[in-house]
Amino acid sequence: TGPDTHYKVLQIVAQALRMGKTEKANLRPKIWGYRNVWHRFQICDSSLAVPISAKTMHEMHTVFLASFGCQKQAEFPSPEYDGPFSVLSQRFHIQQQKELKVLLGEEYFSQHWNPQIRNADGFIFLKEMEVDEFLEHA
Repeated sequence: TGPDTHYKVLQIVAQALRMGKTEKANLRPKIWGYRNVWHRFQICDSSLAVPISAKTMHEMHTVFLASFGCQKQAEFPSPEYDGPFSVLSQRFHIQQQKELKVLLGEEYFSQHWNPQIRNADGFIFLKEMEVDEFLEHA
């Protein structure tokens, strides 16, 4: 299921990074985590905010439904919603835009020079982490 898959992949990546540290492989990857259902961090901890349109969210939803049949239900860790994970994810993107508008003001978006920001319907927040910080959360 969805949560099991996410957790297993997290553990595999974490173990590979631990092994790289143990073997002094001199790896210095940057790890990008995204703020969503599985992991939430403060906006101020975001490294990047990616504007996203309603059309793109719909395309992501369509691809999700076609590609991840076993992960269509989002019962964990979100008992308040029973349905495709992609719908819950869209709600997060929209809510994140609302939070940015509270922080920066509506005018910041309505008058922004970049049309992608001006016309965004949501935002995806990414957090760049070093290996040690990632492993603290894994």
